[in-house]
Amino acid sequence: RTVKAIEAAIQAKQWPKVVQIVELQEASVASRYYLQIAQHYRAVKNYQLAEKYYLIAEAAQEAVDMYSEAGMMEEAYKIAVSCMSKEELVRVYGAHAKKLADEGKLREAERLYVAMDQPDPAINMYKKHRQYDHMIRLMALYHEELLVETHLHLAKELESEDHWRQAEQHYINAGDWKASINMYRAHNLWDDAYRVAKTHGGLNAANQVAYLWAKSLGGESAVKLLTKFGLLEAAVDYATDSFTFDFAFDIARVALKSKLPEIHLKYALYLEDEGKYAEAEDEFIKANRPKEAVLMHVHQQDWDAAQRVAEQHCPDSLADVFVGQARVAFERKNFQQAETFLLRAERPDLAAKYYKEANMWSDALRLVKEYLPHKLDEFQKEMSSQSGQDIQDLLGQAQSWEQNGEHSRAIMTYLSITVQNCTDHEVLKRSWSKAVELAVKFVPDKSLDVTALACDRLAHIGCYEEVSAILCEQDCNNW
Repeated sequence: RTVKAIEAAIQAKQWPKVVQIVELQEASVASRYYLQIAQHYRAVKNYQLAEKYYLIAEAAQEAVDMYSEAGMMEEAYKIAVSCMSKEELVRVYGAHAKKLADEGKLREAERLYVAMDQPDPAINMYKKHRQYDHMIRLMALYHEELLVETHLHLAKELESEDHWRQAEQHYINAGDWKASINMYRAHNLWDDAYRVAKTHGGLNAANQVAYLWAKSLGGESAVKLLTKFGLLEAAVDYATDSFTFDFAFDIARVALKSKLPEIHLKYALYLEDEGKYAEAEDEFIKANRPKEAVLMHVHQQDWDAAQRVAEQHCPDSLADVFVGQARVAFERKNFQQAETFLLRAERPDLAAKYYKEANMWSDALRLVKEYLPHKLDEFQKEMSSQSGQDIQDLLGQAQSWEQNGEHSRAIMTYLSITVQNCTDHEVLKRSWSKAVELAVKFVPDKSLDVTALACDRLAHIGCYEEVSAILCEQDCNNW
């Protein structure tokens, strides 16, 4: 009776009743009718119920065919997974997805590719059809780690095709807004470069672009642009600080002549650092700073050039030249030449200082007596305070002067040994007596002064016999 009721309902096309009766039957009875029920719902395009009863009837392939015929490939694929091998799935549905793409049904093809867990073909499909927004959307979902690289790749590709605005957007999305500025600069699209810089880099970046923009124009056009942005003087400073001196001169000659000396000076310093001394000299002079040129040549020990510049442009700097030459002479122990240079520079004080540093106190004393008498007392106190003075060094130095025929120096060195720096009376007697002997023999015009000084010192330490001997010898020589 139940079977007859089902058959009657089918004949009468009362499908809800058929379903109601069949679902109450045991599997052995119901299984005969599920396929018919599924085919009915398929015919009336109620695909969801058709799928349900196909699967109950264990006819999954029928459900796959149904969805495929209806163009519902995602649904077909989901069921096909249970009844087809992976290779067959890829072959069948991959081909179908490609067919959809070729027909321009890109979103349907994407859904099928995604259902197959194959987003890469969908990404390439969108790239091929230049639908970059959808391409990026899928990259963000499935390959986020490659998103920046993808933006940069697309930006460069679009730039090569002169699609500036699209390229700019991808550069910015990649976090490389500077690349979009460089793109616009390379194609002389300065307005856009400035816009991007100001939007994404702020005022400083915008000012840098404005500077480069002006530099590309040069002359009066550059001045007008920089004036528009209020960057005229700042641009000159930036140009010199970045060693772009041609541009700095270009701007200054048109609109900021007062800055020219400053630019010449900075250019001179740059050339000096580069070892281009002749060019640096010319720039120092144009900057009205000839003394800097003199000092540069002094530093390089180019004495002829230093003296030439000083004589032509700043005579007051001649002393600096002589002082420089003297310093080098002292370092080379050419004391007489060094002293000559310092006297030409009218710096006997510096000569005395160098002698003191070289432990040549007798020469220092000579200079102080002759050129700095007002400092004699101070110097003698300093000389006396040298508790660490090595008498043997002084004696050796005096003997060296004597052997070299420098008798005046030898005399002064012997006389520099005093009771303040030596307590050995024998050394004192020999030194002072030697000074008298040398004066009498080789420097007769100073012999009386040296004799008087030596005798006074000898008497002061109680050496009266030595005083008498010296005076007697002097009387005999005179007679």
